[in-house]
Amino acid sequence: MRLVRWPVGANIRIDTAVASGSVVSRFYDPMIAKITTWGPDRAAALARMREALRETVVLGIETNLAFHLRCLDEPDFLAGDFSTRYIDKHPDLVAEHVLSEADARAIAAAAAVRAAESLSRGASTQGGEADVSAWRRSAAGAAEILRARYFCVVA
Repeated sequence: MRLVRWPVGANIRIDTAVASGSVVSRFYDPMIAKITTWGPDRAAALARMREALRETVVLGIETNLAFHLRCLDEPDFLAGDFSTRYIDKHPDLVAEHVLSEADARAIAAAAAVRAAESLSRGASTQGGEADVSAWRRSAAGAAEILRARYFCVVA
């Protein structure tokens, strides 16, 4: 695994043994982590899950993060109307989603701005080279995170 960053904060639990630098063989168990969220009601728990999945970064293997995010926005799932045939009834959830060139450029620009802001905050508040050196070593870091977050496929 090149880079793994799990979400942190209230109303979330991460069960995993995978971290940056972990070796995941081609024979790995497809569930490398379990993210659990909760809240005072279903809507709050789903909102927290959506936030947690968007905060998750996994580089080095294909993930199904995008699939789970699509499920969280699907009307039947939101209504609690799902069964073991849910995916069969919603094949669009597993279809490959490709961004337009314009959307890809907009996302890359937003990521570059965010990365620059993170570099600026990290260097000025922490003075720690270790916190930001990955971004400085590779301008491709932002693009890799974008691919991981927006071009994930079901494994």
